[in-house]
Amino acid sequence: MTVEHPAVFERQMKVVSIFGGQPTLELDEAGLSAGSYLDLIWKLAETTRANFYRTGSFEPPIGHNFITATRGPTPCPPPHATVTSIATLAANAVSYSNTSLTENTRYWYRVRAFTDLGDVSSYSGTANATTPQSPPIAPSNLQAQALSASTINLSWTDNATNESGFLIERAPDNAGSAGTFAQIASVGANTVAFTSTLLTPVTRYWYRVRSYNTAQNSAYSNSANATTLEAPASRTDFYIHAHQDDWQLFMGDRAYNSVQVATKIVFVYTTAGDGGQSTSWWVPREAAAQAAVDAIAGAGTWNCTVQVINTHNIRRCAHGKVVSYDMRLPDGATSGEGFAGHGSMSQLRDGQRSSLAAIDGSTTYTSWSDLTTTVRGIIDLEGGNLSSPFVEVHAPETNVTINPRDHSDHVATGNAVQAAAATRSWTISWYIDYQIQFMPVNLTQGAHDLKQLSFYAYDNYMGSRGLGRNQFESDYQAWLWRTYYRVTTP
Repeated sequence: MTVEHPAVFERQMKVVSIFGGQPTLELDEAGLSAGSYLDLIWKLAETTRANFYRTGSFEPPIGHNFITATRGPTPCPPPHATVTSIATLAANAVSYSNTSLTENTRYWYRVRAFTDLGDVSSYSGTANATTPQSPPIAPSNLQAQALSASTINLSWTDNATNESGFLIERAPDNAGSAGTFAQIASVGANTVAFTSTLLTPVTRYWYRVRSYNTAQNSAYSNSANATTLEAPASRTDFYIHAHQDDWQLFMGDRAYNSVQVATKIVFVYTTAGDGGQSTSWWVPREAAAQAAVDAIAGAGTWNCTVQVINTHNIRRCAHGKVVSYDMRLPDGATSGEGFAGHGSMSQLRDGQRSSLAAIDGSTTYTSWSDLTTTVRGIIDLEGGNLSSPFVEVHAPETNVTINPRDHSDHVATGNAVQAAAATRSWTISWYIDYQIQFMPVNLTQGAHDLKQLSFYAYDNYMGSRGLGRNQFESDYQAWLWRTYYRVTTP
């Protein structure tokens, strides 16, 4: 039996009589229902005239046939689940449409026949089907705003209550209209913003968004466009993080973009990343971080000297337009308690220590203000004392509500940048770190590959020296597929 319906597809339930008037119910996957009904279809193989009973909330009388159903989401069929009688049908009936059902819900069915003489067959076997979701409502009010020469921010209104996520598409400009759209990303349910990166300066891009679920995709939102800003003649981008493999995992795709558009890129590592170990561990980490930079900026000879900032001696290395600073503060451990009594940045910040010495003894910071002033001094020196848009800073997120369970050194590094920026006008991107492994994937394959490029260069350097590799661990792989940050501007 084929059911024509203007708004839905079909799902058919088939009953076949196999012996002694006892039907067996089978599911015919010929079609797919949508929304609120399921069709049951069967055949009468015996010659005995039969009636069928659609069960309600009462027991069927002797001498009638009936259909029974149980409702999901329980996977347990009758007789282990509660059975509700739903219909009594006339003799020789071979189909029934069960309507007014709940979407995305599983239902179980069984049938038995009776004769006019009062004979009742055994139940058929059970069959089941699940009503799919209704399609989600389309998002609306899509807006696009250029944030920089390489970044456009998108926002929209989420009108659906049953979406699995959103699909984001981008198109080049074609004489003032959108060219051919192609999907560039997908984000999770209830998301209402996305940042499009790795763009070309002074170029118009078009966007549209639609929601999706297991049923199908929604209609598209309105299209929106924005033109990226002109790249400044001079721009210095700073990537400031705690450990030597942090920027690759949490900022790597954006660091690659900075290499393409900025005139100088500065990487600052606030700690030695020593983990309580000796120079045989943390000195190779510094070299591995340089290998990661080489992977995205091109190989070259690193020239390292001592740079004095705010009276503190700090290791500065450079090649080409790339600079790195190794502040070599002691690793504070995830908890912030540090190792072997060396202390931590978070203890200095919280007043639990009056001073904090670099792990190599090169300098000592006598207060939290002394440390944050030094961070500001690095940015002022390398950035030429300029402000936004000529200086962009990238740092760990300081809001522990949206960046929970982060490493103490990560949070303290973000706090140091926050304090350093209090008297400056910099554009700052704040990155969520460990927590992103639990958030929806939001990178394209290309952006993922750029993060992987730099992290694998670091990781393989460490592995080649017998110091282990982390690339095979699931959390590291999860971080490479996600980059989440917010931007603050002066």
